[in-house]
Amino acid sequence: MSENSVNRARFRLAPHQDQLAAEVKLGGGQQALAEVEAGTHALVYGAAGTGKTVGVRALALRIAREQGPAAVVAVAASREAANLLRDQLALQFQGSTPGPMARTVSSLAFSILRQAALDSGFVEPELVSGPEQDRILKELLAPYAVGRDSEFAGAEFIASAQSLAELGFPKFVSPQVVGLRGFRAELRDLIAVAQENQIDPDRLAELGEQHDLPIWVGAAHFYRLYVERLREPAYLNRHDSATLLNVASEYVQGLSDGDRIPAVLAGLKTVIVDDAQELTKGAIRLLRSLAERGIGLVLVGDPDASVLGFRASDPRAMRDLMNELGSGIQPIVLEARDQARGSTLNDVLLKVANKISPELAGPQRAALASAGTTACSEAEVDDVDPSPALEVRVHDTPASEAAWLANRLRQLHLHDGLAWRSIAVVARSREALRQFEAELAAENVPVLLAGARAALRDEYASRELLTLLRFALEPRELTLEQAVGFLTGPYCGLDSLGLRRLRRSLRRQELEGEGNRTADELILEMFAAPGAAVTLKTPEGFLVADFLKSIEATRIEAAERATVDRLLWTLWSASKARKAWVELSRGLGEVAVQANRNLDALVALFSVANRYVERSPEADALEFVAFQLDLELAEDTLSLNYRDDNRIQLLTPSALIGREFEAVVLVGMQEGSWPNLKARSSLLRATGLAELASARSTAPALASRTEIFDELRMLYKAIGVAKTRVLLSAVEGEESEVSQFVELVAGSIPESESFNEPALSLRSLVGELRRKLHSTKDAGARNEIHAALSLLAEQGVPGAAPAEWYGSRALSTIEPITNLAAGELVYISPSQFDKFLKCPLHWFMSSHGAREGGFEANLGTLLHKVLEEATDESESALNNAVESKWHTLDFESEWVERSQRKKAREMVSWLAGYLADKKADKIEAIAKEQKIKAEIGQAKISGNIDRIERSASGEIVIADLKTGASAPSQTSMDSENAQLALYQLAFEHGGALAIPGYQDGDRLVGATLIFPGAKKVLTQSSLNAEANPALQAMWLEKVQVAVRGMAMSDGFFLANIDSHCHDDNSYGDCKLFLTEAVSHAG
Repeated sequence: MSENSVNRARFRLAPHQDQLAAEVKLGGGQQALAEVEAGTHALVYGAAGTGKTVGVRALALRIAREQGPAAVVAVAASREAANLLRDQLALQFQGSTPGPMARTVSSLAFSILRQAALDSGFVEPELVSGPEQDRILKELLAPYAVGRDSEFAGAEFIASAQSLAELGFPKFVSPQVVGLRGFRAELRDLIAVAQENQIDPDRLAELGEQHDLPIWVGAAHFYRLYVERLREPAYLNRHDSATLLNVASEYVQGLSDGDRIPAVLAGLKTVIVDDAQELTKGAIRLLRSLAERGIGLVLVGDPDASVLGFRASDPRAMRDLMNELGSGIQPIVLEARDQARGSTLNDVLLKVANKISPELAGPQRAALASAGTTACSEAEVDDVDPSPALEVRVHDTPASEAAWLANRLRQLHLHDGLAWRSIAVVARSREALRQFEAELAAENVPVLLAGARAALRDEYASRELLTLLRFALEPRELTLEQAVGFLTGPYCGLDSLGLRRLRRSLRRQELEGEGNRTADELILEMFAAPGAAVTLKTPEGFLVADFLKSIEATRIEAAERATVDRLLWTLWSASKARKAWVELSRGLGEVAVQANRNLDALVALFSVANRYVERSPEADALEFVAFQLDLELAEDTLSLNYRDDNRIQLLTPSALIGREFEAVVLVGMQEGSWPNLKARSSLLRATGLAELASARSTAPALASRTEIFDELRMLYKAIGVAKTRVLLSAVEGEESEVSQFVELVAGSIPESESFNEPALSLRSLVGELRRKLHSTKDAGARNEIHAALSLLAEQGVPGAAPAEWYGSRALSTIEPITNLAAGELVYISPSQFDKFLKCPLHWFMSSHGAREGGFEANLGTLLHKVLEEATDESESALNNAVESKWHTLDFESEWVERSQRKKAREMVSWLAGYLADKKADKIEAIAKEQKIKAEIGQAKISGNIDRIERSASGEIVIADLKTGASAPSQTSMDSENAQLALYQLAFEHGGALAIPGYQDGDRLVGATLIFPGAKKVLTQSSLNAEANPALQAMWLEKVQVAVRGMAMSDGFFLANIDSHCHDDNSYGDCKLFLTEAVSHAG
């Protein structure tokens, strides 16, 4: 990218540089670790807080300084941990290195294969990412899968089911199951386990036969297809994560003395593995091959802290590998450091560790016992003394938990002096963290949700940009919904009011040119002929013209073979969102969180596009767009993981590797959430295959690994990264039960309570002071509140200054919307006329931005359409017509649909009777959905009349169909029904002449409201000047009032305060203006 406005996050080399630069005083065990001789093996156990990573850094730095940085490499368990360790080592080493001093084991494997490929002139290796792997499997499964909504009896379904049965799958693996994302996820897990354990497809099928697991036999077919796909020329030297480690270990094992050794191995004497409890079978295989070449291995870990079990890590791996290497292994156990956490947290850690499987009880647990004030037996650490280091709270509702969390985090920061970045909030899943992210942001608590995001197609910002680029590259006829979506999307940026103004400007320009196209047609025309927007000299017109110009520029660049990252940049750099999101991201609150999320998604999109271009410079940009919009998993990212943000970290347990915080808050501690004991890979039994491959089980069909130990390790890890304090929070209610882990940690479960204290935020303080100012009458108290608000206003706190209060600022404009003095016309529809007369303010808000809708509005549209198209007006014919269009309606639930279907049938039945009576009385409909236009003074009236009925004697009645449940009173029809009145006035002022079937001598005798829902027909007297001159004059005067009011000639819109203002079932978009705390009304 040529500019850095997308990547607005600020980074630095490593956190706390002043601390890292200084040499750390080592404890006894750490000193022994730091003195391990290069080229020798050591197995190092250390419990949480014993300084394992500090010792790893000390050893790596000592070897690097004594024998050169090429002699040592540190391996971390995750990319984030490796990046952090790499930066720390670089800062302390302060010298040039041939490569990163810290890597992941996959990075080490990749470097070996890459250097080997460069040395031999072979194509460089590439990784097959998780999303790409998912896409490959989706393609391979496609011939056997059908959609979720397919009929079970359909021919496609039956054929696919037979094909699956022929492959060996049991009957419950249906074509619909195969089409699910969850099935692909389990298939990926099974393939990964098979590759980790070097089980090929044929062997997997054999194991399925031997152990009566036909599902393995069927899965082996797709495993075989997957392997064959990766052998195709397009995937030359491309590997998924499991295969990468296998290929690298085979390459290292095959090296002989005469071979050219890759530079990364040439001077390597020691590999130090931090968090070695996270090693997988493939990683062990690679490390073993390095050890066989004389490279020393130092494995440092805590089996109780393994949190990557979902990635096939094995807490026993570090011990098993050293046992394979034989004698000469130096054992080291790290003791607790002097500055480590207090006895309370050590005792809690020991309690949790003692619940983990006893066969993994390494010597690190003894260090915990010796560091605390209690003995190491479980019985003697059952009751943990209350301490500020441990706080447990149970809430009665999730809202109470969120409010407490925001308040408590602010206390830790404001009262206890903890930096935001030194606090972590840990939840079992990212879904829970996303909820807390939104709730904390709403309280202006600075938070950062770390880790992978959703797929690019599922992120708003990246999806919209990809969709826009697809339209630019592949122009096609748009629907109105798509066109409006682009205009109101982030990259054009029109809001609903701006869109309404644009429609009005387009329509006015069309009428001035004596055209008759609708605003919808004109919007579509803009996209077909982008230059059309240039003639609009309004702010909305300029904005849309620039937007369409960027699309045209993108098409020109695409024709010149510009790369996809360049095309994306052209659209992004010209967008309204570019500056807006960058500015919004610097703040706090929900808007800032969403802006940051949008920018993060765009950084990921540009990163992926850049890699795509580097891999295939001549590739088609449209292929990239289609590929990304098809991916269902998040793309891997190489972006820096440490942002220099002073924000609270929101993390899952697996993201805690290599991290340490002053305070850790564990939230969402409910049964089913944490621990989550739901069986993993229950369909394809990847867990059973892993157990079989490791000889821990001989009956994989019966193997059912308990998840409780993995959940306990995550709990242990979360508590172990806290230096000084741990806070646990849970919710107990009708649908939630407090986690068993709360009782394990605290000894008992506290009573649930509600949290109602004011939020510790300036925004909350301002709100509280303003509420008191409104309710307090005491002069002295009001003076104190005034003084407090004045002080806050001086510091720029939003909402404190009276000038910012609602109703205090001057009006933005009092200029009229329509210039009547210049002869401009006011466009009035009958429905808008009715709204204005009831409440001018409501009319303004609904016609200039607000939207209304509901079931009645949808059903009304459907019934109007049915009546318009009906040639047979019998009840059965009308019901059939309604049923044929019923699918166009949306309902919240099935029972609502059943209820409304019954209601619709009752309305149709009554309506059919009404029509039959009219036919019997020889009254015919001479027009349906008839457009009527007229001018009355400076009012340009336009509307659609549902039915115009004429009797045999030439009497005309205007009929309007209403589908609401309640009808007005008959006595109010003449004086209050504005819609019918305006239809009649339009008819009398020239609108009748355009009606097909209208004949000389026909006369308007009135209008009717047809209410099928209320089973009523209401009538309005004729507004003919001869029949009712006073009534016509009254309504003509109301039209003139509406003309002046809608034009805003008086500089304001009046709010008619009535029962509708407070009735949730009535109309009205202006309730905010009637809230006593912010308004002069009331």
